Amino acid sequence: MATPERMTVSDLMDDWFKVLKTRDLRSEGSIKTKMEFCRKWYGTRPISDLELTQTHEAFLAYIMERGCTKATRNRYIASVIRPMVFWAAFRTPPMLKSVPFGKHRLTTSAKGEAKRTRRCLVEEEARLL
Repeated sequence: MATPERMTVSDLMDDWFKVLKTRDLRSEGSIKTKMEFCRKWYGTRPISDLELTQTHEAFLAYIMERGCTKATRNRYIASVIRPMVFWAAFRTPPMLKSVPFGKHRLTTSAKGEAKRTRRCLVEEEARLL
């Protein structure tokens, strides 16, 4: 394992995913897919960039430019980036000095996300299938 000063975000993702695999994940494939998308953008950057709000705002802008919805953007941050950053910041010794997420920093908001209007009843789903 490289020292935090020499680590890239891609290296950090690999270390974080090894820890995740030791847990009983129901959605390992989903997280891995999201992680690979994030790796394309964050990958070669030093992990110190994860401490900067501007880095994540640029990533969110990149996702929106690709035509993704606000909900998709929030999923990448909530399921990959934020947990990985918190994991790195609260290790002993910490790999990051600060966390850019929180009440007065970078937040995700569900406001403006498309909401589901209704769900199919069991009978209706059976009929449709």
